Amino acid sequence: MRKACGWDAGMVPTWFVQQKEKTRIMAIFYLPGSTTPVGMGGIELVDFTNGDKSIADIDEKRGCVVSLFLYKKFRGRGYLPTLLSVCEELAHNMGLEELTIFGMSKAHGYEKFGFHSFKVETRNYGGSNNWETRFLKKSLLCDNGTHCGESDKIEDQDD
Repeated sequence: MRKACGWDAGMVPTWFVQQKEKTRIMAIFYLPGSTTPVGMGGIELVDFTNGDKSIADIDEKRGCVVSLFLYKKFRGRGYLPTLLSVCEELAHNMGLEELTIFGMSKAHGYEKFGFHSFKVETRNYGGSNNWETRFLKKSLLCDNGTHCGESDKIEDQDD
């Protein structure tokens, strides 16, 4: 799958080690009720590339959506919201409170999924590829400080 993506195929063995260390979780996404893969994605709890704690920091309960990929034939068919939703659920199950994601600086599509831009920086992706990158984040907590979906009832108190 990473060969089809064109990025990071050589990193897969390292990802297995990181999964064992519980600093990365990866998922392969399938068509409902089938064994046909649609794509993949994961969450890093450490920014292994740049050590940027604003991107991923296990102590701050912040993870980063990484290695997000959809096969071309499934792009534009409504699968991305489901992939992101599963990543959020994985993050929630890991006890994370914030999720980040990044892409090319002109990519603004993640805002419609509740992410908000918090910085733009030039990053090197190997060789002379210094690209302007947009970093976005999303809180996984509701207004009352609980993970969204958890009980947020306030008990009535007798005066």
